[in-house]
Amino acid sequence: MTDYRAYAQVVQCHIEMWIQPLTTQNLDMHGGDSAATLRAAHQWPNNAYGDLATARGEIWPAVAAALGRAARVAEAVAADVLKPDEGEQQVLGSVFKDHPGRRSWWGDTSP
Repeated sequence: MTDYRAYAQVVQCHIEMWIQPLTTQNLDMHGGDSAATLRAAHQWPNNAYGDLATARGEIWPAVAAALGRAARVAEAVAADVLKPDEGEQQVLGSVFKDHPGRRSWWGDTSP
């Protein structure tokens, strides 16, 4: 499935659809800054559960790892260390590409 939406729309959708419900973090809390939102979402499981090894279920270490990678890449783009198009591809690939249920959330994204 190809998603033809702009990067910001895809990020906003994913934050609203699964990052916020899992971590309570959203773009409004961070002034619309996706890098800051991803960073806060990455830190949330550690703050909520402390040692992720004791968290209920096996999802939290994977969520924290994916959000951490996305946050670092988004911060590198914001700091002009990484080209925006390369960073956007990496952010989308690290967090949004293969999460479960993506087809049901995205629906038809053709132009």
